[in-house]
Amino acid sequence: MPDGERIAFFADRDGANQLYLLHVASGRVEPLHRGPGENDSHSVSPDGRYVAFVSTRDGGRDLYRLELDGDRVVRLTTGFAAFGASWSPDGRRLVFTASTGGVADIWTMHADGSTPVRMTNGASGIARAGRP
Repeated sequence: MPDGERIAFFADRDGANQLYLLHVASGRVEPLHRGPGENDSHSVSPDGRYVAFVSTRDGGRDLYRLELDGDRVVRLTTGFAAFGASWSPDGRRLVFTASTGGVADIWTMHADGSTPVRMTNGASGIARAGRP
């Protein structure tokens, strides 16, 4: 986490990969969010308010955003086979890798999940900016 006092991590402690939070000073570990499916590939927002992660909770491998205050989860993608995400330095956008139609590409979107834009074009290389 940006504050340096906590570390977010995934662990399979009871049969499913779930997100946990380690408090560095005390060594206390607490579950951040428990949900169905396998969860992995997390990224903490620059302000420490959100965690983006990949989950199979709804059948696919989609990207979700967890609000750390309140435990609210928002599904950001549908129909993408997501592999992971990173936040922009200002926390307003996410960059993620996903496979649509069997081809892996780099995508970007607003942190609320709106306006996904494909930035690469599979084996053909870089796509024109703003063109899905």
